[in-house]
Amino acid sequence: MSDKSVHDNEHLFQRVREILDNARHKVYRTANIEMLRAYWTVGKEIVEEEQKGLDRAKYGRGLIKDLSITLYRIWERFYRNQPQVYEAVLPNL
Repeated sequence: MSDKSVHDNEHLFQRVREILDNARHKVYRTANIEMLRAYWTVGKEIVEEEQKGLDRAKYGRGLIKDLSITLYRIWERFYRNQPQVYEAVLPNL
């Protein structure tokens, strides 16, 4: 492609870039919102399980540790393929 045709199409290139950048931003925002909802819901489930209808939870049951080990085992392949995540998670189990 010649410099002239690149220059002639600069407006199109800029618009396409803007469209893709806007779409990417919307995807990130939507994903962040959904992850926030998921974390809030997980927290609510844990609190309800821990408290069993009481005002306060009884501590020392190990629910969080058991949950983390169970989820790790389910997603172990993901963690092993993501070394930076694997190294951060493993010492905490």
